[in-house]
Amino acid sequence: MPNGDHVFLFSQIEPLVCTTWEKERNRFISNLEMHLGEYSFLKEEVIKILDNFKYITELPKGLILTHIRKEISHKLKKKGKKRREIKKIRNNLFNILILNEYIVEIFPPHMSIREAFTIGY
Repeated sequence: MPNGDHVFLFSQIEPLVCTTWEKERNRFISNLEMHLGEYSFLKEEVIKILDNFKYITELPKGLILTHIRKEISHKLKKKGKKRREIKKIRNNLFNILILNEYIVEIFPPHMSIREAFTIGY
């Protein structure tokens, strides 16, 4: 992992029993729509992103941003968005996911002076 690269931990939703799980999923989706705001048209892509990383921890920021870009770029290109706009939307989505704790920042437990400082999510 490159020096100074951030690592992320994706929040996990515990699977619940049938009907409770459906209610919880519907609540999760409505909260996600509310948190995404103007980007709520990308909710299916965001759900897919979170689902893909559900059981993976300590990912570098660059990998997460690349995955977000891959998921959203096709839909945004259809809407006529340019590369710079897609990058801005990707960064905004990433910040929204962090602020609302869909992605949680983690820190390494122990570090010596010689180790590179990395922050995980």
